[in-house]
Amino acid sequence: MVINPASDAELAEAYWRNMVAMWRTDQHRDDARGAFAIVDDGVFLRIYSHLPQFWRHQALLINDALTEVEYIAAVTALVADFQGRSAPLGVAVGPGGEPRANNALALQGFRRRSLGLTMGRDLDPTNLPTNPVPPGLLVRPTSEYIELAVARAIISEVFDTPLLIRNYLVDDVPYTPYIAELNGVAVAAATMVPSNGIAGIYSVATLPPYRGRGIATAMMDKIVADATAMGLHAAVLACFPMMVRHYQRSGFRVVGTPIGYLMEG
Repeated sequence: MVINPASDAELAEAYWRNMVAMWRTDQHRDDARGAFAIVDDGVFLRIYSHLPQFWRHQALLINDALTEVEYIAAVTALVADFQGRSAPLGVAVGPGGEPRANNALALQGFRRRSLGLTMGRDLDPTNLPTNPVPPGLLVRPTSEYIELAVARAIISEVFDTPLLIRNYLVDDVPYTPYIAELNGVAVAAATMVPSNGIAGIYSVATLPPYRGRGIATAMMDKIVADATAMGLHAAVLACFPMMVRHYQRSGFRVVGTPIGYLMEG
């Protein structure tokens, strides 16, 4: 039983911190070569897309302790750096930084928008999901080279992105890739990123012919159980509103609305 369950605000912040931690690792920078160049300037994590037709340039606000004047200077420098590049620039802001960074971004012409929903749940060994597992389904973490390539291909197909963008599926910390096989055929994949006691769940993907059978739910349940066994205390993810009911089956609840800003190139 969880003695001090996390609040919605704590889980929303945990998702943001987990995502930033993933992007900031040296491993992720190495894996992203060919698709992204990643630069940490101490205020923004700048992500330059080498494939702008599929993925816009991005910046993650990683310093939420500046004054408004300092944010204005930092955003002005950010815009100058990306000026003239061929794709829009998106800026993602965590719950702590959004109130103070909002004016600085608006002054530069960024449009505020929702980035979907954040969901989370406490991890409690006495409250694990009990959804039925489809017959013939096996869900497991993997570090085997061929299976990682298959998982990467599944996620790329479902999200309609080049394989290069999914190069973070590697057999090394901080990622735990999962693959789901139905009667021996790989049909779904996902990635779990453990960081600071939190399990971040990303890129949950089921191939279209196999949807509606409870496969993604079984995969989520397995990730939740494994993260709990690892001693992590919460799991978080982001999704579109249409997916909320699917993740609710695995005990997740909506905890926030991540905010982003967009400037057209």
